[in-house]
Amino acid sequence: MEITFLIGNGFDIGLGMRTQYSQFIPRYIKNGKNKSTVLKDFSEQLGKNIDKWSYFEKQIGEYTLEFSKDNKYDLIDQIEDFEKEFIAYLLEEESKLEFNDPDKIGQFFQETILKFYETLHPESITSIKEVFKTYRASGHNYNFISFNYTQALDKCLEKIPNRKINTRKVSNTTYTDTVGKVVHVHGLCNQFPLIGLNDVEQIKNSELANNPEFVKYLIKPSLNKLHRMGNASNASKMIDTSKIICIYGMSLGETDLLWWNKLVAWLNGGNDRHLIVFEHDDHFSRSSQFGWIRKMDSLIDKLQSYNKNPEIKVDSLRDRIHLSLKDIFAYPLLEKESDNQIESFEHKIEKLQDIVDKTTQIHIGKEEPSNAKEGDIWVQVVE
Repeated sequence: MEITFLIGNGFDIGLGMRTQYSQFIPRYIKNGKNKSTVLKDFSEQLGKNIDKWSYFEKQIGEYTLEFSKDNKYDLIDQIEDFEKEFIAYLLEEESKLEFNDPDKIGQFFQETILKFYETLHPESITSIKEVFKTYRASGHNYNFISFNYTQALDKCLEKIPNRKINTRKVSNTTYTDTVGKVVHVHGLCNQFPLIGLNDVEQIKNSELANNPEFVKYLIKPSLNKLHRMGNASNASKMIDTSKIICIYGMSLGETDLLWWNKLVAWLNGGNDRHLIVFEHDDHFSRSSQFGWIRKMDSLIDKLQSYNKNPEIKVDSLRDRIHLSLKDIFAYPLLEKESDNQIESFEHKIEKLQDIVDKTTQIHIGKEEPSNAKEGDIWVQVVE
């Protein structure tokens, strides 16, 4: 049996990486001051509308209204420049991950994958167990479709010994459950990373939307075809053969509408297919009788809005759509800064103390200490 996880940026964030567009944009704005006019204009555009650009891909569609057929390729240059710096930033973040205890890391991900459905509500757990019961006399492959440009997921899965999740005995036959394939549907940092829109309709500039030579640079499905890497087709086949699909760390944004529409069609294709959505929500409370129902309604409505087949009513599939609010893969692999940031300075201070005169005192705090003497070092904590 095939079980597939669609993995988004929430996975990298759960490891401690600062990989959101909104976290990178301030750096790009700062670097834009010394660039050519076209690229500097873009960094200034980001600075004026930083909130809108926190969802970078969606905003590209709106931003096309700023261009005409005469300067349309300036937009491509801007996106390319942004992408280069963003990829460098992601590689920097990825390099910070620490795999100091590979056995412990491997055990965590092995156990989490094996028990992935245990955070669901009781009746949902029963439904998933029924699927496993039906296909108990087969090996289970846990596949992954990553929408991330980093290889953080791959590195975590590599820590599972022999990629083995579990060994089961049914009658007199032994079956092994393993980590299957990992497909990076939008490429990798060093392998044609794709940033763009889902379809032509998301290009708000009608003049440019009608220009095929320009459009091919912005639409992710066409970019995937042009690169001939097979990422999209491999991911599509993986979905088609799955019995259970989990979405983790993804916001179900409209620039990936292609995949949400495919999932609806897949779910409708068999009564033994189940979709599990893991949603991050720090503010959800179980003290209200309406909160959970509203969340499920919102999820159903969003999937219905993406559904292109008028014969499919997503609400009729509700019993096979499950929701969890647990960050099951959250496993920090880099040092977290504390609220006052003092703890995060400790290792830096130790290194600094080694290179200064031992009589020099290093002070840490929000304000310069009154007892500091000439030659002392003050490390200011900024909230």
